[in-house]
Amino acid sequence: HSLPGALKNAIDWVIGSGSFYKKAVAITCAGAGPHRGEMGLAMFLQTLNAIDALIVWNAPIVVPRQSIGTDGAIADPSVDRALKELLAELRRGFETARAARDE
Repeated sequence: HSLPGALKNAIDWVIGSGSFYKKAVAITCAGAGPHRGEMGLAMFLQTLNAIDALIVWNAPIVVPRQSIGTDGAIADPSVDRALKELLAELRRGFETARAARDE
């Protein structure tokens, strides 16, 4: 229940740069069922909280296997809604971060 090594290395490199400090961040994963990926997200969340990132989304998005077509496209309205909600939260987070920076 951890993050892949390559992802950990990338995170360490970016975190060391200070690039996430007070920046809006959305973290998610695609899971085949409820609660899939939550442990990995929790580990990632701890790291991002430690560097004072502004977490605006921290939840897996359920992508039922039967909703994935042979071409790899996802045909599931609930996935579309979740992604739109994630993007809306991220946009609000950007606006919040920008307003705080401009004060």
